[in-house]
Amino acid sequence: MGLNEKEDKTRKLAGSEQMYRRLFEVSEDPMWLIIDHKFEICNEAAVKVLGYDSEDELKSTHPSFLSPEHQPDGQPSFDKAEQMMAMALDRGYHRFEWMHKRKNGENFPVEVTLTKIPMDDEIAIYCVWRDISKRKATEAALELAKEEAETANQHKSSFLTMMSHELRTPLNAILGFSEYLERGFGGELNPKQKDAAHNIHSGGRLLLGLVEDLLNMAHIEQGELNLKLEKINAVEALEQAAKIVGALAHQQGIEVICEVDKVVGCTMVADRIRLEQVIVNLMSNAVKYNAPGGHVWLRANCQPNDTIEISVIDDGLGIPAEKLDDIFLPFNRGGKESSGIEGTGLGLTICKYLVEAMLGECKIESAEGKGTTFTLTMSCDPI
Repeated sequence: MGLNEKEDKTRKLAGSEQMYRRLFEVSEDPMWLIIDHKFEICNEAAVKVLGYDSEDELKSTHPSFLSPEHQPDGQPSFDKAEQMMAMALDRGYHRFEWMHKRKNGENFPVEVTLTKIPMDDEIAIYCVWRDISKRKATEAALELAKEEAETANQHKSSFLTMMSHELRTPLNAILGFSEYLERGFGGELNPKQKDAAHNIHSGGRLLLGLVEDLLNMAHIEQGELNLKLEKINAVEALEQAAKIVGALAHQQGIEVICEVDKVVGCTMVADRIRLEQVIVNLMSNAVKYNAPGGHVWLRANCQPNDTIEISVIDDGLGIPAEKLDDIFLPFNRGGKESSGIEGTGLGLTICKYLVEAMLGECKIESAEGKGTTFTLTMSCDPI
C-alpha cells in the first residue's frame, strides 16, 4: 500500500472514530469499537467501569487483555473471544455473558452484545456491555434459598414419614382395645364407661386418619407416591367406591344415589386404588357435611373429547364463596374448622394431587346452604 493510500485510510478511520465517539459519549453503558480483533475506540463509561485512567490504556488491546486467563466455562479467554467475534461477524449479531477484569484484578460478570457494522472499507464490531454483578448475586441468592427450602422440605417429609409409621402401631392398639371395650367383650360397661370408650375410639380413628393423610402428603412431596395408570372398567370402579360410602351414609340418614349407567362400556385411564380413594374421600365429605334426609349423587358421563366426567354432588352445608379459592390448600376445611365434624383438612389436597397425577382435572362448585359439586375429568376410551 502506498503512502497516500495509508494516509487516506488513516483520515477515513479518524473521521469514523469521531462519528462513533459522539455516539459513544452519550451512552451510560460501556461501549467500544473492535477493528481487526482489537479495541480501537471506547467511551468514558468503559474506562471508568474497568478502573483505568484513560482510553489510551485500552486502545489496540485484544478483548482477552481485559479478562481473566480463563472464562467460567474453563475456556481460555483469548480463544473464546475469537470465537465470539467470529460468530458476530458470521451472524451479524451475537449476545453472550462474559467475565471481565478490572485494572485492580477484580473479576466481574457482564452481558455483551456484538453487532457487525460497515466502517468505510473495513468491517468493524460494535460492542456494548453491561455489568450484571447484582443480577448474578440475586440469582445466586435465589438458587441458594431454593436449595435450602428443598432441603428443609425433604427433612420435613422424612420426619413426617418416620413419625407416621411410628404412630400407627400404638394407634391401632388404642383403636382395637377401645372397640373391644365399647362392644362389651371384656364385660358390660355402664353408659358413662361406654361413652368414654366410644370417644377414645372416635379420637383414635381421627388421629389415625390424620397420620395416614400426613404419610400420603409426605410421599407426595418426596415424589414417592407411585401410580399404576391402566385401563379400568369405569362402572365397576365407581360402584365399588359408592358401596364403601353407603354404610356411613345409611348410619347418618343420607341417601346415596349412584347414576353411572351412562358410562357402561367405557374404560378409564387411572390407578384404580387411588381413583377409589379419591371418590370415597369426596363422597365421605359429602355425607359428613350434610344433614339427615340429605342426598349424595355419584354421576358419570362420557364426553366427546375422549374423557369421562365424574361428579360428586350433595345438597348439604355448602362452602362460602370466599373460601372456595383456598379449598384445596393443606389443612383448609372451607370454614368448617369449628363445626365439630371430624376432618384433617388434607383430604381435598391429596385428592386434587392424585387426580392431576392421573392426568385428570378436579374442579369445585359450591354455594353456602345449597350444597357442593366436585367434578373430575379423566381420560377414557371405548372398550
